Amino acid sequence: MTAFRTASLLAVGATILIGRPASAYVRYLTESGRGFFWAQASVAITVYPNDFVQPTMTGAEVDNAAEQAAAAWSSIANPCTYLNLTVSASTAATPIPEPDNHNTLVFRTTSWCPLLPDGSCETDYDPSALAVTTDTASKNTGQLLDADIEINALDYTWADVLSDAGLSADMDLQNAITHEMGH
Repeated sequence: MTAFRTASLLAVGATILIGRPASAYVRYLTESGRGFFWAQASVAITVYPNDFVQPTMTGAEVDNAAEQAAAAWSSIANPCTYLNLTVSASTAATPIPEPDNHNTLVFRTTSWCPLLPDGSCETDYDPSALAVTTDTASKNTGQLLDADIEINALDYTWADVLSDAGLSADMDLQNAITHEMGH
């Protein structure tokens, strides 16, 4: 038993000594090794809540979830960043997410796939994905030019689970948006 304990302690010690430190944050890099970055300190994001038609949240609650998620990544609440993410809601028709230098947050209710310009799909996103963020950046400099967030409102029911504990079986919208804005 003593030999087993000694061998176990040696194995644990070796693992600690040769193991790499864990990191939850991984910075995206260009092929030349430059980190991705926003050139401006203020990044505007437009939310299109028209397609969010679930009875679990009002439009105002959807807007609040997006605003609170943006605040979590902004310099006012997070001194580790220079960014200020600003959210505005639009009642205009929901655009197709594309690299157009306009950051959007849209809700997908009729299909869960990367949309082509004509609104059709060639492939599907993974149905287990709660949301997808598509970033567009310069391959040379790493400057981010566009980021679009798509929320899977086709396969999941969303709610503000903190304000209504009865909805705890639903997905927490603010949590998911906060995660996606981190991309």
